[in-house]
Amino acid sequence: VTCLDVNECLDSSLHNCSQICQNSNGSYSCECTNGFMLSPKDNVTCDDIDECIVSDMNNCSQLCVNINGGYQCSCIEGYVLDLDNVTCEDVNECERTELNNCTQKCFNTNGSYSCDCRTGFQLGKDGYTCLDVDECSNPALHNCTQKCMNVDGRYFCECDPGFKLGSDNRTCQDFDECQNISFHNCSQKCVNHDGLFSCECFGGYQLDSDGSNCLDVNECEDSTLHNCSQVCRNKDGSFFCDCFPGYSLSTDGVTCLDVNECLDSSLHNCSQICQNSNGSYSCECTNGFMLSPKDNVTC
Repeated sequence: VTCLDVNECLDSSLHNCSQICQNSNGSYSCECTNGFMLSPKDNVTCDDIDECIVSDMNNCSQLCVNINGGYQCSCIEGYVLDLDNVTCEDVNECERTELNNCTQKCFNTNGSYSCDCRTGFQLGKDGYTCLDVDECSNPALHNCTQKCMNVDGRYFCECDPGFKLGSDNRTCQDFDECQNISFHNCSQKCVNHDGLFSCECFGGYQLDSDGSNCLDVNECEDSTLHNCSQVCRNKDGSFFCDCFPGYSLSTDGVTCLDVNECLDSSLHNCSQICQNSNGSYSCECTNGFMLSPKDNVTC
């Protein structure tokens, strides 16, 4: 009588292998598919192999994620899995605005990025936002000699009234208002000072309370301002001297000298004798005549 081998693997009721049944003469054995190993406890059950525990069982460049019967590679933040599904490549967040929140400049780094700002700005505490630097609040950050005006991302210099900005756009130089009548309102003389001007007047004038117009000084009203011996005549900006009748002005223009009318018959009408006096004259008669009371000139 011949005995034939029973292939237990053909009938699941004859074996209890959880995965692969391998028939042998008079018996069978269990095996597992890739990613599993036979449990030493019963030699029939297949347990998952955790490839991520043993580095030579996976080739992930960064993270290994075990799955039932295998594993998958993954990447840390800032990297993306390459087409080979094992290598992690750096993500350039700066190439896509939705991947970074820098308000101005973005610099890519391995696995991340950093933000920076343009000149005139500084990075805020959040590491992303660029805030204006107020250069005017710190003398070390600007070189304006008078006024510093801060604007977004920069500054510019200005000058106080009476000064103008130099060619270097920072130094303030005195502006001579007296060189152009449209910049001052002096009626006579303009005197420039550092950063301002003042008005003055010619001799014979005095500055009005408005500080710009010149008014005539009446020298004749103040004896200390003229030296006329008799009569002072005011004129615009000056004065001149005059004399009472019977006097004439000396060559010095101030002294009055008596006019001797008796030396010029056209200046008196005495019929006989003319007697000169200071500022006038009187008529007299020779012996045997008397002065007519009618006119005091006829004998």
